[in-house]
Amino acid sequence: MQDTTEVMRVGAHTAGMFEIGGHLGLQVIDGDRVEPLSRIGDTNTAKLLAIQGKLGGKIHPRGGNSHSWETRKEETLLIARSMELHALYRLPYIEAIKAWSTTDDFPILMEITRELQAYNQAPEFPSIEEYIKALRDDMFLAGCFVNRGRRLLNGRTQINSFNKPLLKAIQITLEVPGLLGYFESVYEPGDISNFADGPYVLHKGAYRIMLGVHQTYALLERIQDADYVYADFISRILDKSYIPLK
Repeated sequence: MQDTTEVMRVGAHTAGMFEIGGHLGLQVIDGDRVEPLSRIGDTNTAKLLAIQGKLGGKIHPRGGNSHSWETRKEETLLIARSMELHALYRLPYIEAIKAWSTTDDFPILMEITRELQAYNQAPEFPSIEEYIKALRDDMFLAGCFVNRGRRLLNGRTQINSFNKPLLKAIQITLEVPGLLGYFESVYEPGDISNFADGPYVLHKGAYRIMLGVHQTYALLERIQDADYVYADFISRILDKSYIPLK
């Protein structure tokens, strides 16, 4: 169950989580209604339970050892409103969810959904400079790390995302003189990937950054000194003996 005050308080953290990954938007149900939906999938159930503890929602199995945390309807609306002052790339999604709360006219909601789907196929990402400004908020940075970051056993940190400028901004923000880590493209928009049902043209890229040991220390200093609200989960990440569930 959601705590409205708490959800609004952690808006910057939630914005960081959804700027770097996850799903946020509108979903057509049974062809005759539209509902807001937020979702984050992961194999690390401790992470999903921490998110659920702050934002409400439910956790569902996805097959294998993967699960997804989800919210719908008014729960998603509250989450969207909490992010409004902190989000950049996700602002059109937030506006679409807010529009859902103002009408129950199905044709209007379908048109909003189609517009959002078109934007999702060719998103307009903010600049690296805009994200560098957003990353001045330790809570925003912590949200990025909680959703898509992974500490490796060698002391380094890997962060994955489709949001290329955000990853670049994180890399620059955590730069240690002479030690920038590295950025890598896994695939680019327009690349073709083979799935079980055949080839698929990808409309979003996939990228990752690797932060060195010194950059990882800089990251951890930032997020552990923040007004951090996922303390139990993050303490286990900071503990070198903690290994995320596979």
